[in-house]
Order: sequence, then C-alpha cells, then structure tokens
Amino acid sequence: MSSTRTGIRFGPLHVAVLALGFLSSNPLMGSEDVKDEDFPWISTLNAGDWKEELWGDKELRENGSRLLKLEKGIHFLEPEVNPENDVLIAIHGFAARGYEWVYPLQILDNDEFDTYFFRWEWGKPTERAEKLFLNEFEEIRSKRAESLSKVRVVAHSCGGTVIMSVIESLPSDIEYEVHVVASPLGGLGIFTVCDVDLPKEIPENFEITQWKTQQHMDSVFLYFPWDTQDAELDGIKVIDLPERAKGKRIGHVRSLSWVADQIAGSDKPSKEISQVGEQTQ
Repeated sequence: MSSTRTGIRFGPLHVAVLALGFLSSNPLMGSEDVKDEDFPWISTLNAGDWKEELWGDKELRENGSRLLKLEKGIHFLEPEVNPENDVLIAIHGFAARGYEWVYPLQILDNDEFDTYFFRWEWGKPTERAEKLFLNEFEEIRSKRAESLSKVRVVAHSCGGTVIMSVIESLPSDIEYEVHVVASPLGGLGIFTVCDVDLPKEIPENFEITQWKTQQHMDSVFLYFPWDTQDAELDGIKVIDLPERAKGKRIGHVRSLSWVADQIAGSDKPSKEISQVGEQTQ
C-alpha cells in the first residue's frame, strides 16, 4: 500500500459512546458453522419491501443471522455459477447484524451478476480482512471458466474501509464498480478497528461512489465532533443521502437499503436521486 492510514484523535467519551453503541446493539458477536439447510441462499432470504422496523422484525433477524453464521471468507449465495456473468460482492461492516443485508441482497441480485458475500472478523486488525479478501478474490477469479471482466462491490460502514484499502492490490485487467455506503473513510481516530489505507489516486479501471449519510441522522457517526465520512480523495463521486425516504429515517443501517434501491434502478435514475446533493470530487 502506498499511503498512510488515517488517524484523528478524539476524546475518550466519544470512544466509549461509539464502542457501546456498536456492541450493545449487536447480539451476533460470534459465528458458528452453518448447516446446509441454514445456508443463506438468496432465494431463501425473505425481506419483502421496506420493513416498518428492522431489528424488531423477527423473520428479518433470523434471515440476517444466517449470513453472520458463515465462516470468514467470500461465499457464493447462489446454487450455480454462470461463468458469463459479472460478479457482485457485498461486504458487511463492523459489528454487522446481518438483517441489514437481507433486502439489499435481494434487490441487487439479478441475472447479470453472480452474488457473493464477504464475511470478515471485525474484532481483529483490518489488515487481516484485507489479506483474506485479496486471497479469496483471486481464488474466485482463477476458478471461473471465462475471464472475469467486471466486479461490482457494495460495502457498508467499515466494509468500505476494507475495499478502499485494497483497490491498488486488485487485478488491473478487471473493471470495478465500487459503492461504499456510510463508510468512515476519514478515519475513526484511535478506534482503529476500521482503519483505512486510502490510495493516493484512483486507478483508471475503478468507478467509485461514496454514499454519505447525513451525520446528524446517523446513530454511529452522530457523536463524533467531525464527519468521519469526509475524506480527501480525488476521482470519486460523492452522493449525500436524504434524511428520510419512504417515511423512514435514513440512518446508518437503513442507508444500505436506500442505496441498493438506487443501484438497482441506476439504468433509470430516480427523481429521488436528483433531489439529493450530488457532487464529484
């Protein structure tokens, strides 16, 4: 990696609030072996439209927990690989709950993509996740009968720091479309579990969009004295998410569903996107 990892100090109170917010809200801190009947095939995940509640929906929680029980690594969520398809890789964030991915995975999956889910260990240094991702991605690439031409990555929260830290190490003969959602690309100070190593410049074969929540609406970033999503990085598109949509607050978790809707409908940009502040850095 060619650049230095970001780091900004902040008071211990902010660290405590952030850590407690992450940990106390997440009951799935461990993982276990997944039995065949429990494997989270996309076809078996049931989300419906936007739920009135996320954590409060039992079926959604149970579906999401199956994703979190996967072993560490990149998992194919469909029964059969289509070697002519492009690849979609979803990357969860720190202290992920799983249920936040059920609706987005269903919306993003289509006949043009083979869909994968990257499960990583958030309690360890981020470099471990980066190395694991690169190794497993190379294995996926080597097993495909046809050459892989395009990869779409959708990464949430600290999953965005993982993908942004490895883009200079990914094969240069592939086109990458990367979406980072509610990701602290500006660094979390001494809270180094989501450490990020931003590239000095974006490679030509990458198209990167950063989808930023409104800080005052984001329960994770709310308590920081600065917006942790702000990063000095040229060559990426930055889109500010709305405060509310479909009658719901677009916070840290719900942001992923909103962005999934926009990506899935990207061939016909919605009026909602045009009403949101959009700028290219």
